[in-house]
Amino acid sequence: MRIRNRTTSKFDTAILFCHRWFSTGEGWAWSNGIAEPVRKKVLNLLQMIVSEHREVSSKPRKYAVAGGTVVVRTVEDPECPDPLAKSRRPVIVVAAFIPGARDKDVRTSDVETLLTDAAKKCRGVDAPGSWPGLQLPLPENLKSINDVKSSYRPLVVVVPVILLGLVFICFAIVIPKISSLKELLRGLPANENNISEWASAAETQLEHWGIQDLPPESNAIKEFLALMARNEKWGQLNGGHVDSEYLRRFPNPVKPLDRNPKESDVRKAMVRLLNNLEEMRETTEDSAEPKVIIEKIADAVDYRYWYTSDSRDTAFSGRAHHLSDEARSYIYRFCPSATGIENSGLCKALYHIMTDQWAIEGLCEDDLQKRPWFVAGCFFEFISLDAVPTEDVSSTEEELASATTSDSTRQSTTAVVERLQKYLPTKCLLNKADLRNDSLELPINTAIEALARSLDVPIVGRDTRTILEDVRLRLKQIAASILETPSSKDLPETTKWYLERLTCPGPALTLEPSSNAGE
Repeated sequence: MRIRNRTTSKFDTAILFCHRWFSTGEGWAWSNGIAEPVRKKVLNLLQMIVSEHREVSSKPRKYAVAGGTVVVRTVEDPECPDPLAKSRRPVIVVAAFIPGARDKDVRTSDVETLLTDAAKKCRGVDAPGSWPGLQLPLPENLKSINDVKSSYRPLVVVVPVILLGLVFICFAIVIPKISSLKELLRGLPANENNISEWASAAETQLEHWGIQDLPPESNAIKEFLALMARNEKWGQLNGGHVDSEYLRRFPNPVKPLDRNPKESDVRKAMVRLLNNLEEMRETTEDSAEPKVIIEKIADAVDYRYWYTSDSRDTAFSGRAHHLSDEARSYIYRFCPSATGIENSGLCKALYHIMTDQWAIEGLCEDDLQKRPWFVAGCFFEFISLDAVPTEDVSSTEEELASATTSDSTRQSTTAVVERLQKYLPTKCLLNKADLRNDSLELPINTAIEALARSLDVPIVGRDTRTILEDVRLRLKQIAASILETPSSKDLPETTKWYLERLTCPGPALTLEPSSNAGE
């Protein structure tokens, strides 16, 4: 009886999770009453699907996880703890984990009740991490289902034991009459060679990436692994373009699979690939479903998600050329579709300022069409202190080791940076979460107005295009005034190059080897 009571109590509470913009940035909060393995399992799912829940929706969604069902809905967040996000229609993603329930067990009315109450609880959470009280009693319908499951759990253990005993008795009678164990097993299906689930999951993802008409089974898996394996020249790319950093993340060619691979061989190859792509992973996902592992690999190579994550080191400095057509075509495969994204208005204006006025060669027309969010991000990264180079880039380690910086150079550089600090933001003005959305016009408008205010450019009663042009002219004036000072001759060449971009110089100056372009 004690065992049954403990099991039943485990199933009479829904565990809550929520995602919102806190004062420290976006993050997840969860109930402090959840076990660590379950928390990791549910959070892994929620982190994969959060991009699908950026917009307010009255219709909840259900997701199956091992051990229960997760229901999710997105609601408005008028009391958002992040003051900077309040003007951007912030939302809370509310999720409830229902232990022991299957999809068909969970009625729509139960979900509605649960998520309505969960949203009220989640609005009281003002920081990410573990929180007391983030749980709710289950509706009676779900409690009764789980009580029935709990009462029958002893049978779940006993029946297989009985069946196993019967099978053993049968084998004890039958095997002596058979000359060889191989003869008995010859006609049984080889489950270890059944890779259909892997093939189906891999083929679905390949089709999403634009690869069609694949043969079934192992060929689909081999095509998937071949696509993920790094072309050797990706690893040899030099230079400071953010695309180069992305491509160098891909692993070395994976060990080829046999013509008739076993399920365990495929799983091992996929898990190794996932761990290579996400070096900070805590688990190896040895027991996860094939579809889950394939989807996690896809998330790990999603360029847009990676570009807006904290794992990226390289900011767009504009000094490196864009990569070759081959390299960019490979990258575009892993960029989400740009359908529905505003790519002919403000993004186009930002693109032409960078390419036509500032003569930056790190972007091309395809970027504007295939990933306009990347173009917008590059613009506001370039107009930040992070992008201002303060020392020369040596082409070899020997030059770097022997390079010396004079006092006058250091003083001139410090003076330039201090002056630019009065005008330029420290970081990119576009929020990472905004770059993950398909609506860019409002965030770009907001960022342009913020930049205009820091440059003392008037914005009241003026359209964004006019404000943007005045911002460009103001930056040109600031850069030109710095370059006209006598001390500018002591600046590093890379710092001069940056200031010259802002003055609209015409053809760009090449400071880095052509190998940076991946040609």
